[in-house]
Amino acid sequence: DSVAQRLSISPTQNFQLVWQGKVVTIWPNSNWKPGSIISVHLASGAESLNGREIPRDFNSQIIVRQPELIYLSSRSGKDQIWKSTLTGETETLSEQTEVLETAVSRVGEWIAFSLNNNQGGADLWIMDRNGEEQRMLVECGNSVCSEISWQPFQQKFAYSRYLNGLQGIPRVWTVDVHTGEIFPFFEDEEIIGHYPAFSPNGSTLSIFSPVLGGIYLQDLQKGASSVIQTSIPQQAVWSPDGQVVYFLRGIGLEGQPVDKIYRFNLNNNEISIAQGFEDDLFNYGTPAWSPDGSIVAIPLRQMGG
Repeated sequence: DSVAQRLSISPTQNFQLVWQGKVVTIWPNSNWKPGSIISVHLASGAESLNGREIPRDFNSQIIVRQPELIYLSSRSGKDQIWKSTLTGETETLSEQTEVLETAVSRVGEWIAFSLNNNQGGADLWIMDRNGEEQRMLVECGNSVCSEISWQPFQQKFAYSRYLNGLQGIPRVWTVDVHTGEIFPFFEDEEIIGHYPAFSPNGSTLSIFSPVLGGIYLQDLQKGASSVIQTSIPQQAVWSPDGQVVYFLRGIGLEGQPVDKIYRFNLNNNEISIAQGFEDDLFNYGTPAWSPDGSIVAIPLRQMGG
């Protein structure tokens, strides 16, 4: 790749390039420090998709912006989306007051959210990081659309659509933010599923489907698929490198049902216990990774406690 060979950043750091048509995005393998200045250098000779060469060097600088926190808050009985800075300054972003959930895109520019409507369902809306350009993206009628999962490096996300309310039959759909096109993930309407989750690199989508026997994994590039057997409805938890899926599986212990954490290795399809032992006297909950992937939090409760 002529661009990858001629592109460098300073301070030196490993990164990957993600192409979307004529646009390339530089994704660092670790977080840049807020407020730091990143220099980007592209040497002459790099070729475009149509073979045209860049005649001279290109240089640019990027100032890493300060992180912000997006969250839901019920103030005065209104469920709205709020934004907070590291200094504690807060502001409300959503005009609507019956927000069910929210999800921020990987690039941090777009916020999708599920909003109750007057038909007993919930529609999907979108706005930019400043609360502007608010618009309905998916009209769901009396169905509840929720469980949003953005696809990394893409302007798309997957979601669950519960027919006729949250107690209805769930199916997974995807939507393109720019075009508004929506598609059912499974062509077979008999395959129900929910709790979608994209892998960190965006190449694989996981869905819990009781019809298929557990957590269904679909490689979106190669088309390969597999199923992790479990009867517990759950969203798969991906490791930061995207090579391992963590999940819960119920077993019987001393006459009681308990949940244990297991790991599924995508490289060799092996399943092993991820924390503790199968016969320890603890009931485990869904793990959560820190943003930089250095720490994982695991809830647990001692049996009988």
